[in-house]
Amino acid sequence: MAGRTRRDWPDEVKRQIVAETYAHGASVAEVALRYAVNANLVFIWRKDPRFNPRHAGTRLLPVEITRPDSKSDTHPVLNALPDAPGSDAYTEPPSIEIALPCGVRLTCRGGIDAAALADVLRALKTA
Repeated sequence: MAGRTRRDWPDEVKRQIVAETYAHGASVAEVALRYAVNANLVFIWRKDPRFNPRHAGTRLLPVEITRPDSKSDTHPVLNALPDAPGSDAYTEPPSIEIALPCGVRLTCRGGIDAAALADVLRALKTA
């Protein structure tokens, strides 16, 4: 393997390469070939928030799932939890309730499309 050198890509170049991979009709392989960089390395950069603005500001929030003491509780998410694995205790379709820091609560009931939910959350983030 003589003659191979490891290149140190400047952060701004990494950002440019990652941005080009998201252009309409572009593929990571084509962009990587254009810059003579391994496509696997470009995929790694795409996941890094320093180089991909789509991941900037992404953070995990704490989640707590609890069961109310009685089924009279009106909380739709908690009431949707089954009593035991395989039980038929669901009284309504599964739902997700998200409490936003501004005090707004978002409740999604029934079959939840992950892509649509991600679009809604992105829209709320920019609003």
